[in-house]
Amino acid sequence: MTTIPDHGAPRHRPPARRVLLSLGGAALLLLLGACSGLGSEPQVVSTIAPRPTSTAAAPAATEEADSAPVAATEDAESAAPAATEDAASVAATEEAAAVAEAPGSVRVVVTNGTPGGNPPAGLALKLFVVDMEGERTSFDGETGADGAYTFADVPIRGDRFYVVTTVFDERAFGSDMTRGAPDSPQMELPITVYEATSDPAALRIDSLQFRVLGQPGVLQVAQVMRVTNTSDRMFSGSEMTADNRYPSVVLHMPDGAQLMGTSENEAQFILGDDGSVTDTRAVLPGEQRVMHVIYTLPYQPLGTPLEVPLDYALNGRVDVTISPISV
Repeated sequence: MTTIPDHGAPRHRPPARRVLLSLGGAALLLLLGACSGLGSEPQVVSTIAPRPTSTAAAPAATEEADSAPVAATEDAESAAPAATEDAASVAATEEAAAVAEAPGSVRVVVTNGTPGGNPPAGLALKLFVVDMEGERTSFDGETGADGAYTFADVPIRGDRFYVVTTVFDERAFGSDMTRGAPDSPQMELPITVYEATSDPAALRIDSLQFRVLGQPGVLQVAQVMRVTNTSDRMFSGSEMTADNRYPSVVLHMPDGAQLMGTSENEAQFILGDDGSVTDTRAVLPGEQRVMHVIYTLPYQPLGTPLEVPLDYALNGRVDVTISPISV
């Protein structure tokens, strides 16, 4: 593994490895040469270490799973009927609770999460009530001067889900989707909205990864970019696209790349003629957005250039892993 500190200037090219990893200005340039001498296992070819920063990164969410052994008992066979009856009783109770209904209300308080932002008064609200089959009914409302509104006379059921949406600064925001509880029919569904910024300085690249797999005549590349919104505003483009969407995070592919697929829902991305893939979801303050694309490049025995422009400040690792290339 070769570690190259990022000081903003191109480094000396190591002649033996025939892999150039250089960071200068706002572009990342790699030269993937003939890979004779690589072992049978993938390896990390180069890593750019992160620079110290005074901006604290958003805390990463972690999940811990606990597992517990299941104890076997000699009288399990005799206990099974009782366990089955108990399970059936619990299921029947839960089903009865789910279909129970109580008259209730849904209170919404909309707050502006950007310090000094405009108060969210006079915003149109829509409450959606969704059943288990996805069918929905809706109620309309509007925030008052304090940003609050209460939907009255709403049937609260345990087999229904409740969510409120609004539009602020031409962007859609919503509450959490919450399951109804007839024994607690007064629901609270708050919404936080944010002012928008299209300044690229709001985003920071936390990591950039390339996984290169050699195939006959081509290189298959998986490129993953993680960015975080470090500002107190949501990051979103200032001008709508032709299909009435606002662009947000942009990931660039190298010249000559043939896109094979993007991460998650491809309908939310805009594919540009310049080799860019643009997300259309706004990035909220503190949120990390991951963009993942897979593409192919024509393999060139004397060196396959892979130049990727960067629209945002890089303050993290760049990892390149190359699997053996067979042509």
